[in-house]
Parts: sequence; structure tokens; C-alpha cells
Amino acid sequence: MTDHPFAEVADNLATVEQQLFTAPQERLPELCLHTAKKVITACRANPDAALAYIKLVDSSATSSFSLRACITVTSLGILQRTNEHTLQHILAALVAVQACADKPQEQAFARLRPLSVFCRQRGLEIWSDLLTIRKALVHPDGVKLLQRPTLSRWQQLGLVATYLARHLARQSLYGCFKPLATVHTSAPYQAMLGSLLKSLSEVSPGSWVNANNQQALVLAVSGNHTAIQRRSELSAGSNGALTGEHQWVPTLSLQPWSAAPLPFHQWWQYYCACQPNRDASGPGAFPVVFPVNRPPSSLLKIIDALQLPDTDISELSGMVEREPVFSQFLREAASNDNRLQLPVGNVKQAILTYGTERVGDMLTQRALSQRLTQHQFPLLAQCQTLAVVAAGIAGLLSTHTRTRFTSQSAALVTSLLCAPLFMLPALKVMTTLPFKRQAGIQMKDWFTLKESQQWPALVSDLAQGWHQSPTWRALLHHAGKHPDDVPRSLRKEHALLLLSVVWARSWLFANSQAAESVAGAITASLDVLSLQPDVEKTLRHDLAPQLLCPLVN
Repeated sequence: MTDHPFAEVADNLATVEQQLFTAPQERLPELCLHTAKKVITACRANPDAALAYIKLVDSSATSSFSLRACITVTSLGILQRTNEHTLQHILAALVAVQACADKPQEQAFARLRPLSVFCRQRGLEIWSDLLTIRKALVHPDGVKLLQRPTLSRWQQLGLVATYLARHLARQSLYGCFKPLATVHTSAPYQAMLGSLLKSLSEVSPGSWVNANNQQALVLAVSGNHTAIQRRSELSAGSNGALTGEHQWVPTLSLQPWSAAPLPFHQWWQYYCACQPNRDASGPGAFPVVFPVNRPPSSLLKIIDALQLPDTDISELSGMVEREPVFSQFLREAASNDNRLQLPVGNVKQAILTYGTERVGDMLTQRALSQRLTQHQFPLLAQCQTLAVVAAGIAGLLSTHTRTRFTSQSAALVTSLLCAPLFMLPALKVMTTLPFKRQAGIQMKDWFTLKESQQWPALVSDLAQGWHQSPTWRALLHHAGKHPDDVPRSLRKEHALLLLSVVWARSWLFANSQAAESVAGAITASLDVLSLQPDVEKTLRHDLAPQLLCPLVN
């Protein structure tokens, strides 16, 4: 291990400060984004060191407020489950601001003002919003700006992070958070603070703790356990040397210990000597990132059991019961769906309510939705609403016509078709869905994005990774075509998919006009399904409670 885990990051920040006033305007975003990527990579590689760095004083030559601010923003963003592409842009804007922090105000304004305009013209609203509050981000009293109710989520994150970077290493945790809690009282902001306070608790890397009446230093966190290194002497106030071994103990068994914190470089020396990450058995200090392109292994085992012709329901129920998220979801769904709405108390009853095929589709859609929405980005709520409404239309439409779809399989396949909404990097940094003035029937042609042309390939890979049947994969391959151009064997299911996504877009985004070809495709799809046009009004009435498009946060 190196003498300092963030030495390379510090060098990159120094390079940005040197080049910010000499590089061409159009190269500045790329320069800052490159540095931001380095910071995120370093923090993910050293999560315990990142959390310790926030709380401990660093007196080494590597130290700078810019480095502390960047590590703090990155750590808080990861703890808040911010999408990494979104976080990279938040951090890049902060890098630009911090690079100008020591420059005369006129010189900094002359460089950052054109950069703000440049970014806004290219749809980089995150940059322009953070550059707008650049003075508050570098001012010791900038936290007062949090009183504004119009601040975006990433502006709040930037202000909170720079405040903590300035004060947390020299104040107690709760003393530092008190001004933050009183300056703004909205529910989302208070929820963010509560989450951060829990993550930066007094039993976190760099803290002194009481372990069975012995003073110990926290080195690492893994799941519900904490790696500590005890002092060799037990008396209060002892300056005994630390032992050479670490020990993993339950986090709940530890209590804070009031003592002067170690400097960061000394904590890092102990960490390197013990290397607690070698024998960690659980997830690290940062939230686990789950892959989107495949389902959880536990779900695959359940799906395989569901597909067996002689499935033992009791054994299957036991497999689902061992996954609390799935079992609770099934019980709640079955309780809401039975005619008398009687509470369903066990998984076996829920499985018998739906049948094995439907249960498999329900669990798959649930897991897919959780993985697609595991990270926050500005348009998450809007993308989620569009996908949920489209899946809802598909599920209801399947009850009005005869196809091979069940309500559950129709909703699942539609969810797969909408999945790239959560996967395209460009949508992670925008605050408005970039619909074309006239949108066609192919979702890849709805947006003014070059990378939206990847849509069919993303859907195809996702369907294969999530073990969908050859029939549904073939159906998704033909999605977006006119019904007349689809094989007859798939035409009904294709028509249902087409109506679901086109109606969802038109209901939620009235400013997105349909191209002339869409009307013909809708008519043809209704004919294929033997439905009348007034079925749209019926479905819209049934889904009315879901037809709201959330504001960007």
C-alpha cells in the first residue's frame, strides 16, 4: 500500500488547478470529469480510508481542502446511492469550483461564468446549477444558502459535503450536524441528513470505541461487523501502544469512546499494518452495487424450481421464505389481489393464489425493478413513472384480449422494453427527458440522444441475461415495428406492447406529439387485438391514480 491512499487524486487536482486557466473552454468539462473519475475510483477502492479521511485531520503534504471536499462529496454521494455517472458530473463541477477557490474573484468569475453557459447549452444542468452557487461552495458560511427551498438535490449535496469537509475533522459528529438540521426542514433534506448521520456514526473508520471496557480504534466496517485494534493498556486515558492484530466484532457491541482522534496518516499506517480487508466476510463500508444485466442467484434457483413439472410447493415456499424481500412482496400482493382482500399470512398460500408461472414473472419483475432503480439520478422518478405506467397498461390490456400473455408476463416484458431508461448514461445527467417534437413507435427514436440507438441491443442483452424465454426475446427483437411487419405468431403480443408504451408516453408527456405513422400503428394494433378505440379511455380511468409525472429532484 502507498504512503497515502489518495496521493494520485491529489496530483490530479493539482493538475486541474494549473490547467483550468490555460486549457480551451471546450476541454474543461473533459478535464474535470477525468479527475472526478479518478476520485470515485480511489474512494471505491478504499472505502474505509475515504470515511476515515472525512473525520480525521490530515497534516501530510498531500492534504488540501480541495482533496477533502472531493472525497467528502464522493463518499456522501455513494452513501446516498447516487448513480455513478451523475456523481461524476456533480464532482467534476465541484473540481472546477475548488480549482478557482484561491483565485481573485474577478478572475474566477471570468473563467467559470462562460463554463456555466457552455454546460447549460449542452444540457449539463448539474454543472450549471453547481457553478451558479460557486461562491457558497467555497465560503465558510455557505451552508446558510441551504435555507433556499429552490435548491436541487445535488446543490444541497454539494453544500452539505463542503460544510462537512470544513468542520467534521474538528468538531463532534452531532455538533457538526446540528446547524445542518436546523437550516432547512423539508422532508427529503431531513431524510438525507438522517441517512448520512447513520452512515457517519461514531462507530466508523477512524473512531475510538469502547470494546468490552477497552479502548480500540475502528479500522474497517463490513456488514454488521467492525474491525478494531485494541490498546494494550486498559486504564482510562492511557497512551498505550496499539497491538499488532485486529479483531472483527459485532458493531452493536461497540460504544463511542471519548478521546482525541488520531491524525489520518497514523490511522492509515495501522490500517496498512493490519489489512482488515483481507479477512472481511461481508459487504464493505459503501453500499453494494448489484449488476443490472442478470438476476440475483437466489432468484435463479427459485425460477428453476418453478419451471420443474413436479415442483414441490412446500419446498418452493421454503426457498422463497428464505428471501425476506421476495416473501414479503408476494404476501402483500396476494393480500391485495384476492377478491375479499383477506390478509395472506404465508408464502405457500400466496403461490397457490397466483400459480407457479405467474409467481416467477412477478418475482423477476420485482428484482429487475429493484436493480434498475438502486441508484439515484435526477430523472429517476420520471423514468420510473413512465415504466410503471407502461407495465400497468400492459397488465390491464392483457385482461381485455386473448394473447399468450398473463397480466404478470405482459408487465414483465414491458418493463424489459423500458429498462434502457435507467441504463443510458446521458439520461443520468439531464433534468428533462429530451423527447423529440414528434415521436414514433420505436422507443429508441423518442429521444434526441445519439446513444438511444443502443436501445434494442440493451433490451436484447437484458432479456437474455434475465433468462427470458425464446418467444419473449423474439418479441422484444420486433418491438417498435409496425404490426404488419411482425411475424403472425407474435403479432398479438407485439400489438399489446406497442399500445402500452405509446399510450404511456402520450398520457404522461402531452408535449411529446405522436408522428403521423403512430396513429396508423395504433389502429392496426387495436385491429389485431380485436379491441375498440374506447378501451384507451377505460384503461386511462383505471390507472388515473398513477398518471402524475414527478418533479425533478
